[in-house]
Amino acid sequence: MPDISWVLVRVSEAGNIGFIARLLDNFDQSDLRLVDSVSHLSFKARQYSSGSTAILEQASCYPSLEEALLEHDLVIATTARPRKRLPNLIPSSSLNSEISKLKPKKIAIIFGNEASGLTNSELLLANKLVYIPTSSKKSSLNISHAFGIVAYNIFLHQNQIIARGNKKSIPLAKVNELEQLKKDIFSFLKLIEFVKIPQQEALLKMLASTINRLSLNAEELKVLKAILGKTLTKLKRID
Repeated sequence: MPDISWVLVRVSEAGNIGFIARLLDNFDQSDLRLVDSVSHLSFKARQYSSGSTAILEQASCYPSLEEALLEHDLVIATTARPRKRLPNLIPSSSLNSEISKLKPKKIAIIFGNEASGLTNSELLLANKLVYIPTSSKKSSLNISHAFGIVAYNIFLHQNQIIARGNKKSIPLAKVNELEQLKKDIFSFLKLIEFVKIPQQEALLKMLASTINRLSLNAEELKVLKAILGKTLTKLKRID
C-alpha cells in the first residue's frame, strides 16, 4: 500500500487547512505538507479541524514545492480546468485505476491556492493531473470539498489493496531523478544543436510534459540514462 503525502500550496484560509486536517483523519491519512501557506497552527485552523489537531501539529512546512516532492515516485496535481499542452489529465473517477496500474511506493497529491490554483510550472512537476467533473452551472469547488472527494477515492483504493493484497512491482522513478533526466536530455539536445534559442522554452515544456506522462519506473530510467551517457561518450570521441 503506497504512502501518501498531501501537499497544500499557497492556501490562504486557515479554516480550509483545519477542514483538511479533519478530512485526513476521516480517511486514515496523516502526512500533511504545506508550501507558502497561512499558519496551520492558528486558532482558526485548530477550531475548524474539530479535534484533529494532531494532524496540524505534525504537518511539515517546505520552502518550495520541489522540496516537498523529493522522495515521491508518483506526483498527482489537482486542477479545476483542463490546461493546454498538459495532456496527462484524468477525471477523479479514473484516479484509482491509474494508481493500480502504476503501483507507486510513495504518492504526493497537490492542491493549490483557493483562487488561482497551481501555476503551469507547478503542474509540470506532476505525472498526472486530476480534475473533478462538475456542473456547468457552478463549476468551482471549495478546496476542502475537492480535497474530500479525492481523499475519499484514495481511501477506497487503499481498502481495496488491503482486501486483495498488493503485488510486487518495479518502483517508479522519483521526482528528483526525473527532473535530472529532463535537464540531461535538454543539455544533450543543445549539444547536438537541435535546440534553437527562440524555441527553448516551448521545447522544455513539451519535454517535461512527455516525460511526466510516461510514468517511468526505476529500470526504464536507468536504461535511458545509460543510452544518453553512451551517446555523449561517442560524441566526445568524434569531436
